[in-house]
Amino acid sequence: MTKIYHYTSLDTLLYILKYKTLRFTSLGQVDDLYESKTSDYGFLAEYCYVSCWTKIQEESIPQWSMYSRDMTGIRIGIEFDSVDDVFDLIEYKFDDKEDKISSSLIPEKMEIMGSNPPYKPIYKEVIYTDDESFLIPNVYSRYEYDEKNYEERVDYTQIGIFKPTAWDFQKETRFMVMLTPWTMKDQLEILDKRDMEAHLKMMSRAREEKPLLSYIDIKLKESIFEKLSVLTGPKCSDAQKEILQMILDKYAPNIKYTESTLQIQ
Repeated sequence: MTKIYHYTSLDTLLYILKYKTLRFTSLGQVDDLYESKTSDYGFLAEYCYVSCWTKIQEESIPQWSMYSRDMTGIRIGIEFDSVDDVFDLIEYKFDDKEDKISSSLIPEKMEIMGSNPPYKPIYKEVIYTDDESFLIPNVYSRYEYDEKNYEERVDYTQIGIFKPTAWDFQKETRFMVMLTPWTMKDQLEILDKRDMEAHLKMMSRAREEKPLLSYIDIKLKESIFEKLSVLTGPKCSDAQKEILQMILDKYAPNIKYTESTLQIQ
């Protein structure tokens, strides 16, 4: 069983409980500027969307300060055995094969941007390093079969995994999805035409164009709320606790919050 924690505001908790979704933010919007970069493929890293958590159960004063509005917010905790326990999944048929994908990432319903397989979030632990070859990775390669035939490849696996050691205090884990600046409709049209030039032009969008979306909300499974925990920040006022209780009474009456053990003025 994995248990992780997310420091945030009362407003964010309200949205999570009301809409039963979790917000994933583009790496172009996070606080570590390294994360939005690759060495050779423009804006590609910004198409990686993340929801950031920590496995550390002990309260973190830096994370209270940075992510919960000067320690007045809350920390939520969830438990799961696999990612499939966290997100609302549906059966989806790829040709003759069926798989489970996120109900928020159905390829045919994504009209502005698309997503890459497996069409559901993955869960990773962040690796801390000061090696710039990992922090700003090479992701592009070209394989030439002969003078006229070649293949271009982009490696997504090095994106969203590494952060400088200065962030090691976070002990971060994260859910991740990789979106694309093209939809399934775009892909199918190009495949039908068998137009390699159009395909390469489509691929180049991730290098030349910033994402149209700064975030995406992904539907959570109802069962994830059964063991959801809520901890109030060390500077959370009585009035804020009353608001929190009103939110819980309306959207999650089975959840009882606990209070921070830190004594901070």
